[in-house]
Amino acid sequence: MVDDESWLQTFLPRPDDVLKRPTLYDADYKAKAMRKSLSDAFRGAVYRQAL
Repeated sequence: MVDDESWLQTFLPRPDDVLKRPTLYDADYKAKAMRKSLSDAFRGAVYRQAL
């Protein structure tokens, strides 16, 4: 999923017509900095045994 294909673009559009950027990948399918931050957070999370 990339920003310009996200369903959020048509849901409650911004009044200033600026593109929403809710995904981890840009319109060119390149990872954004947010993707690396999220990946690092998951990698550094403490493992918890399932119940």
